[in-house]
Amino acid sequence: MTNDLSASGHEGDLIVQAHNYFKGQAKQWLDGFSGTAGDRDRAAEALEDAVRTKLQLVVIDLGSADNPHVIFGTLNARGTPLLQSDMIKNQILHDANIQAYEESNISPELQALWPFDDDWWTGKVGRGFQRRQRIDLYLNHWLTLRSRKDMKAYGEFGAFEEHANSRKKEGKTIYDAARDMREIGDIYRDVETEQREDIAKFLERRNVMSVGAITPLLLWLLSSDVPKPVLANCLKALESFLVRRVVCAYSARSYGRFFVDLIAKLDAAPEDDADKILLSYLAERTAQATKWPDDSELRDKFVTAPLYRSLTPGRLGMVLTGIEEQLRTERAETQEAPHDLHIEHIMPQEWHANWPLPDGSDSEAIPHRDRTIHMIGNLTLVNNRLNSAMSHAPWDIKRKKLADHSVLFLNKELVNEGPQVWDETAIEERARWLCEKAIKVWPHYDDIDAAR
Repeated sequence: MTNDLSASGHEGDLIVQAHNYFKGQAKQWLDGFSGTAGDRDRAAEALEDAVRTKLQLVVIDLGSADNPHVIFGTLNARGTPLLQSDMIKNQILHDANIQAYEESNISPELQALWPFDDDWWTGKVGRGFQRRQRIDLYLNHWLTLRSRKDMKAYGEFGAFEEHANSRKKEGKTIYDAARDMREIGDIYRDVETEQREDIAKFLERRNVMSVGAITPLLLWLLSSDVPKPVLANCLKALESFLVRRVVCAYSARSYGRFFVDLIAKLDAAPEDDADKILLSYLAERTAQATKWPDDSELRDKFVTAPLYRSLTPGRLGMVLTGIEEQLRTERAETQEAPHDLHIEHIMPQEWHANWPLPDGSDSEAIPHRDRTIHMIGNLTLVNNRLNSAMSHAPWDIKRKKLADHSVLFLNKELVNEGPQVWDETAIEERARWLCEKAIKVWPHYDDIDAAR
């Protein structure tokens, strides 16, 4: 339970992590007995006795004829369940008849069959009870792609067995499945770490929207021989579809089955026609669960909805940044907007001191303004220093500071074309202007032509 050995340099070792975890849990438990004299000592003695004399360990010695993978699989029914990836890995090694480790080093055969043991793959992602190792999430996407089924969490091992057995009937081996898993895994890693420069903007916005259900479809597009212009068209359509639905506050609950069915349609058609198939599929949907919002729906949200309240800061920033980049001409120094920008209310949330209502305003004026200030027409982008400097200042001061310090095209328009009085009418007019720019960034399917 205690020793004089240093863990320095070995913090990544699982045995050190396990010891530190047990040490922390023991301290936390003992701290609960600090109320009465002697209670902590008695609790410590009880804990020591339990660990030294009551804790039982099982060691299984295998003979030369015993198969460790079969035994490993049977242990999953006892105690803490194994990860889905643990069982799939074990099944692959069992079918390939490869020992997992040779003299504590990963064998070349294992590395080829299962290259998913580094920290990136074993790291946990997600929130709360949904936190899982990244390899388990990837296997869910890969099996969705290959099985054409909306894969449920924690059912990956059963689905893998079914997939492997069906492939065997087609004359394929476990090596074929492992190779495909590895090749698609390389694409998945590039997607999740945004390493594909050719589709960097799409990946950035896809990650901001957190649309995991689209991942199998994306893996299909990137692993197929889809021509580059066709791929670009497909991603343009998908991004517009997703962004418009986010702005319109439509649910993503039906995406799983929806995109799986799209994969099946794409797989049955020539890859050169992928964008035509995708556009047609998305355009056919009319129910709110999967429809592509048209321009009138988008205009309604821009002009009437308090998007600052209904969208996360990341998603709202994505929309404003997309419009900013659309405003930039070819003669601009860069087509990319700066990162780490902050959303600024032009008329501040604390408007009462410097932004008085017009004389004679009725009782509805205050709640109307409180809602209007959160509409996108009242929002812009600035860096943190300018955000702090403007604070709750009146419009004439804010306008001058924007003119003096901001280089964003969004703010150039605001300074040069903005009205002398910034009120509810000005906010609605700017919202309409912003929406027309957004429609160019994320067009409706009627305005996207299939690549020729």
